[in-house]
Amino acid sequence: MCERLHQTAFERAEIATENDSILKSEFGFMRILVVEDERKIATFIQRGLRECGFVVDIVHRGDAALEIIEGNHFDAIVLDIMLPGRDGLSVLRTLRQRSNAVPVIVLTARGEIAEKVEGLDLGADDYLAKPFSIDELAARVRALLRRNW
Repeated sequence: MCERLHQTAFERAEIATENDSILKSEFGFMRILVVEDERKIATFIQRGLRECGFVVDIVHRGDAALEIIEGNHFDAIVLDIMLPGRDGLSVLRTLRQRSNAVPVIVLTARGEIAEKVEGLDLGADDYLAKPFSIDELAARVRALLRRNW
């Protein structure tokens, strides 16, 4: 997993390395929103990204995601497509219509080409099919953050 796996949160905050610089924003450590209705998957993602030094919030519904995004700063969003309340593509469409340029990685269990194309055309920055490795997701998040910071 992450090279920071065996460090405590305090040690991560105290040790300044080149890699840690991409985990910091003007608000402190990078904050990621995970929008995933399957609680086990959401917890899996949260634990993995936290072990890599990210601050991670979870929401389980598409409509709730839009509400929390409107009132908070996130450095990136991990967004499932099949969500209750409002599907992920609809959430993505609304974000982009509101000129919200936060980087978004879309997750899907289906992996159909047409769905991937639609998501990317709506403004997704990356796409990852389930099942996936948490190492790969963390690497994709870091890559997005490097491009945007």
